[in-house]
Amino acid sequence: MSGLTILRVLTAIALTCACSTSAKDYKLDALTNFTTVESGEVPFYRDAKRRALAINAANRGLRNKWARAETIFNGTSGTYDATITTLLEKDGESSYRLIINNHVIENFTNPEASRDYEPMVHTWANVSLKTGDIIAIEARTHTNGKIQERVGSAWSRGRWRGLTLSQKQVSL
Repeated sequence: MSGLTILRVLTAIALTCACSTSAKDYKLDALTNFTTVESGEVPFYRDAKRRALAINAANRGLRNKWARAETIFNGTSGTYDATITTLLEKDGESSYRLIINNHVIENFTNPEASRDYEPMVHTWANVSLKTGDIIAIEARTHTNGKIQERVGSAWSRGRWRGLTLSQKQVSL
């Protein structure tokens, strides 16, 4: 082979190796993919109208406690960005946390809302997942004292719709 041919072959190999492998996204719906919804301090209920899991904050005994929903990760092992979709509520700023195999990755609190049930997204970056890991989302109710009810103020319900796992591309 000539030097130019070898150079072309080596360039083609280098370009092939420099390309990233394709990444996968896994969309996990709160209502259908998170089948265990009663493993926290308090249970979630299925809010079909808003297509979300929620905590019954009308029950005072369920307020300011963590509800937990779990699923088993059946995807490809790797590093992912995990993006939760929550619902904003005018009566409080609910908190959420991502947990992998009983290890808290990070907390997130919704910002103050001017409209109820507006979707909010938050991404936890660079989450390491292995096939078979247990993924949990926990949520906690909150009141900001701005909306009065018969006895006291209204509370948010920690509503969330789902979790999207976006695999990080791996360069070879």
